Amino acid sequence: SIVPKNADGSTCDVQGSYSIGLNCDVFADAVKEKAFAHLERTTREGNYTIQSGFFGTGPINPMLSKGGYPEAAQKTITQTAFPSWLYPVTQGATTIWERWNSFTRENGFGGNNSMNSFNHYSLGSVLSWLYENTLGIQRDEEYPGYKHFTLKPEMGTFEFAEGGIDTPYGRIESAWKNILTPVIFRKIQRQQLFSEESTKKLEAENTHSLYNKGSGVQSQKLRDWLQTFCICLIFIKKYIKV
Repeated sequence: SIVPKNADGSTCDVQGSYSIGLNCDVFADAVKEKAFAHLERTTREGNYTIQSGFFGTGPINPMLSKGGYPEAAQKTITQTAFPSWLYPVTQGATTIWERWNSFTRENGFGGNNSMNSFNHYSLGSVLSWLYENTLGIQRDEEYPGYKHFTLKPEMGTFEFAEGGIDTPYGRIESAWKNILTPVIFRKIQRQQLFSEESTKKLEAENTHSLYNKGSGVQSQKLRDWLQTFCICLIFIKKYIKV
């Protein structure tokens, strides 16, 4: 069995046990696919809310995507029930808090004042998934600082995404819209920002490999239409009326 165990030998069949184990690569290859499936199952059984602690939360969406369950990851980022990333937004949040209920309209601070950050990394770590999977900006560890990077957006059920990051070699931007036509890659050149090899298309679908020349980068534009930046607050307009 690949079900994780607690120190006392009891079963630890929870969302965090799979997200942490998969992120740390502790599962044998023979059972790794089942571990990904268990992560999806525990996430689904929890109604796509977050049921883990400090260390287990960050890897949930990246591991769901890595295991082939991007739609499950997208359901967690758009969930508004407690506890979820958008639940605080329903309570007036404009940042990512230390607690899901750092402040609620019903109970105020709820006695959490002694340890209650309103701009916190633990839950905010999901933003790396938005950049690397939704926007698809993935670094190459052999070329530090994004000198070489890959664009591989994970569209799933999302309609569009647009955003970017600043690197030592310039800014990288990615934008796409999910429409019912073949993927169209467009190279947009500004001040000769791309080297000739930058447009080499990889075998993987929806993927480009780019070399950053250092004077600033405008990425390949994906699909026919370009819309707004995909970060957590983008979902307020679509899913929430605060």
